[in-house]
Amino acid sequence: MKPRDRALCAFAHREADRVPVFEINVNSPIAEEALGHASWVGTGGHAWVQQYGEMISGGMRDEFVEGLALDTIELAQTFDWDIVVAPFCPGNNPIQPSRLNETTWRYEQPESGVWYVMTYLPETDIAHQADHSFCHDGIAGLRRYVEWKEGQIIAPDEGALDVTKMVVEACSGDRLVFAGWCMTYQGPSIRHGFRSTSAGFFVNQS
Repeated sequence: MKPRDRALCAFAHREADRVPVFEINVNSPIAEEALGHASWVGTGGHAWVQQYGEMISGGMRDEFVEGLALDTIELAQTFDWDIVVAPFCPGNNPIQPSRLNETTWRYEQPESGVWYVMTYLPETDIAHQADHSFCHDGIAGLRRYVEWKEGQIIAPDEGALDVTKMVVEACSGDRLVFAGWCMTYQGPSIRHGFRSTSAGFFVNQS
């Protein structure tokens, strides 16, 4: 039974040859041990603070996206996952981060007046938001951001699906693809003090 068929069988509440397996997230340190080479996957600090900051600020958005896609595909093949989780990735025009120190980056959106600081601990790969303009501006700052946001025309950035497209093409129908896991740092985040949400969808590969 193909991995994709096994997953679809389970979703249809039918018995498959075995229980389908997958991982929502594998961070870079574990991925590098499994793959035997440098990797930037998952939601840890190495991938989404350090590697992201260095490559996006260096004009290497496409290289970052390609590496993220190839590592995601290789992990699925290495562990023989039935479902591949393809994350959203930086869009075509991501916010350019500025480096504050070796492990800390600042993101700023001048038109909205929102900024935030991301940092991580190399010894644990834990990433967190160290500061945010809302922490200084309070509810008034949040209100200004919401009013600004409501005046914008929301247009989907097709570039955010580039990893999904590469994963679907590589899977060739052999594995089920779940797209849309994980946030990307290309817009102001309000996670500091507010609950965030993550959207996802299964890709129709037929």
